Amino acid sequence: MPAILSRLCETLSRKSNQIDVEKVVEQISYDKSLTAQCLRLANSALFRQRGDVSSVREAVFALGLWRIRDLAFSCSLPMMFANLETTVGKEMFWRHALGTALVAQGLGHELGVKGAEEIYLAGTFSTMLGSW
Repeated sequence: MPAILSRLCETLSRKSNQIDVEKVVEQISYDKSLTAQCLRLANSALFRQRGDVSSVREAVFALGLWRIRDLAFSCSLPMMFANLETTVGKEMFWRHALGTALVAQGLGHELGVKGAEEIYLAGTFSTMLGSW
């Protein structure tokens, strides 16, 4: 597991009222790719609220902590499985993983399952552990 992901997971695994947001911002800032993804998503039409988001701190508040965790995994997982040998192209593999994660998360929300955010990650990992 990449070091940034390990540290973020440790920080974000605490109860929400015990998470040090400044520590999350600092940890994200160490990774250029994750920083760029946070800013890109926070400035997307889906999350933009009042003007441009120009800092990691603003992005964390715009996106929310659970979405930051999902984004950290999404950015880090391709590195973990870069040497994966499959007959399926990597782009198709990651699209399938993302689709599975989103469907799993949507079902969790619809069914009122506690921890539906974790279902997103389970959906992502299910693709990797499957027959790919």
